[in-house]
Amino acid sequence: MAGNGATPEEKEKLDLEAGFGENEMDDSKAKFINGGKSLEDTAVVEVSSAGDVSFTGLGKEELKKYAEDPFWVRLRWILFILFWVGWLAMLVSAIVIIVLAPRCPSRPDLKWYHTDSAYNVYSKSFFDGAKDKDGNQDGYGDLAGVMDKQGYIEGLGAKTIWLSSIFKTDGTDGGIIDHKQLDEKFGTVDTFRAFLKKMLKKGVRVIVDLIPNQTSKNHTWFQNSRENKSGFEDYYVWTTKTNNWKNAGVSRWKKDDTRNMFYLHDSADHPELNLRSKAVLKEFKEIMEYWAGVGVSGFHIVGVEYLTENASLVNDDNEMSQTRNFPDNAGVIDYLRGVVDGMDNKPGREKVLLATVGSTDPETLKMYYGKDDMRGVHMVSVVLDQLDKSDTAEGIKTMLEPFNNISTQHWMGWRGDDCSCPPSVPAWHSQPYYGDEIGMVDGGMPGDKMVPHHQCSGARTTTLASPRQFRGFAVNSYFLDVNVDSLTAQLRTDKMVDSFKEMFQLRMKESDAVWQDHGLHCRRNAPHLTPG
Repeated sequence: MAGNGATPEEKEKLDLEAGFGENEMDDSKAKFINGGKSLEDTAVVEVSSAGDVSFTGLGKEELKKYAEDPFWVRLRWILFILFWVGWLAMLVSAIVIIVLAPRCPSRPDLKWYHTDSAYNVYSKSFFDGAKDKDGNQDGYGDLAGVMDKQGYIEGLGAKTIWLSSIFKTDGTDGGIIDHKQLDEKFGTVDTFRAFLKKMLKKGVRVIVDLIPNQTSKNHTWFQNSRENKSGFEDYYVWTTKTNNWKNAGVSRWKKDDTRNMFYLHDSADHPELNLRSKAVLKEFKEIMEYWAGVGVSGFHIVGVEYLTENASLVNDDNEMSQTRNFPDNAGVIDYLRGVVDGMDNKPGREKVLLATVGSTDPETLKMYYGKDDMRGVHMVSVVLDQLDKSDTAEGIKTMLEPFNNISTQHWMGWRGDDCSCPPSVPAWHSQPYYGDEIGMVDGGMPGDKMVPHHQCSGARTTTLASPRQFRGFAVNSYFLDVNVDSLTAQLRTDKMVDSFKEMFQLRMKESDAVWQDHGLHCRRNAPHLTPG
C-alpha cells in the first residue's frame, strides 16, 4: 500500500490530516489555523459538553431554608449587636481620652519682648562715640557710642537696647527738670529720633527708663506746687506734720519756706510726686505717648517699689511697710499698663512695660505682675543680691524655687546687683547690665570720682568693651575706671560671653524657658540652671 512505502515526512503529513479529519467531525473541539501556514501551527481547544453541570450556589428554596433557620437568625443578631456595642465603646473611649487626657500647654501669642533680650547700658559711662578723639572731649558716653557698639551688642544676641538716664536733669540722676527733653550730652530730640530710626533699620528696638516717682526741685511742676498754684497743689506729697520716715537714717521730710509745708523726698533735691493725683498720672500718660511717638519701644519703671506711700502718713516700721511696696502701687502700675496697651499694637510695634524689684517676697512680686482686676507690667526683674562667687547651681536652684510659681503667664527676669558670677545666673537672664557678659564688677569710690551723680556710681564704670586708653573715651571719664578684678576676669571672657549667647538664643527660639510650664533643674557639669 502506498502508506507502507511512504517516507517519514509523508507519514507525518498523513497522521496530521487524519487528526484534522477527526477534529473536524468533533463538536467538542475548536480548531484554530494560523493564517494558512503549515498544519504544524494549528491549535485545538476542547469545549465542554453542554451536558456537563457546574455548581452555581444555593437555590432560592435552600437559601430561604437557612435564612429562616432559628440558629442562623440568632447568630446574625448576636453579631450585629456586638458590632454596634463595640463601635459605641470605642466612641465613648475616644471621647473620654480627649476630655481627660493631659493637654499640651497652649502656645500663647508671643510678642517681640517675649523672645528678645534687652542689653541695659548707662549711656553716659558706656562709650564715647566721637569719631575724632580730639573732638567731643567731655568724658561722657553718648548715643554715637551706643551706635558704635550696636554690632557688639547684637553679636551677643540682644535685639533690644535699654538706655538709662537720658532725660534732661539738673546734673543728678533722678533730678529730671524736663521729661520731654534729652540730656544735653545726647543732643536734641531730633537727634534721638534719627538714632531710633537707624536702630530700627538694623532690627534693634530701644526702651528707656521712666522715673515717675520724683523730679528735681527745679522742675516747673515743683516750682508751681511750692507756690501753691491752682492745679499744682497736690502734684507732690506735702504735709504740715512729719513722721518717722527716713532714708539712710536721714528724715525724708524737708520744709519749704515758700509754701511753709514739708515735702517728701528721696533726697532733699528730689521731691516725691503724688501719684494718687489724677493730674500727675495724666502728665505721665502724655510723656509716655510723646516718647512712643518719637520711636521708643517701651519703658522701664525706675523705683517701682516706692511709687506710693501710706496716705495717712502712719509711722514706718523696720520693714518699711508704709513706704515700700505699698499696696497702692498696684493702682499706679495698672494705670501705666493701660497707657501702654492703648498705644499702637500692630504686630512688631507693641510697647513693653518693665520694672526691676529688689524685694524677693513672692506675694509682693505678684502685685507687680498684676492680680485680680489690676494689670501688671509685662516683666518683672528681681535683683538677686544673695548671689556670690561661691554659689553653686544647686544653691541657686534652692534660692529661685520660691519664685517659680509666682506667675503662670510670665517668666521672671533676674538681675545681679554685682555680677561677680555671670556663668551661674539662670538661663532666663534676659536683661543684663553692660559688662555682665564679661564679668565686670563695681568700681571703687575714690573721692575725685564722686561727681554728683548717684549712690550707684560704683556700677557706672567705663566699659571693657574697648581695650584702648580711657576705655573708649577721648579723655579720662568723669566715671570710674573698671575694677581690677574685672581685668582679671577677662581671662575667662570667652566662656562667659558664650554662656550669655546661649541664654539669649534660648529666648529667641521660644523655648520652654519662655512659655511652657517648667521647673528648675541643675544640669550636671553645666554652668547654669536649665528649664525642665
